[in-house]
Amino acid sequence: MFTDIEAAIEECRYRAETEATGKKPKRYLSIVQKKHGFMEVVETSWARRMNLPIMYSVGCDRYHTVLPEVR
Repeated sequence: MFTDIEAAIEECRYRAETEATGKKPKRYLSIVQKKHGFMEVVETSWARRMNLPIMYSVGCDRYHTVLPEVR
C-alpha cells in the first residue's frame, strides 16, 4: 500500500520489469486507488474485473500512462 503516487509508480515500473522472467507470461500492472487515499499495485485484469479506479498502468505497448485527472 502506498500514499505517495511517485513511489507507487516507481514500484509498478520495477515490478513490471523484474517479474517478467523465463516462460512466465508478462503481467500488466496498474496502480489502483483504495479507501482512505491509499494506492496499491495490482494486475490490470484483476483491477478491471473488480471495477477499481485505475490511476496508472504499464500497458502492452510498454509506455507508461498517467490519467490526466491524477496529475
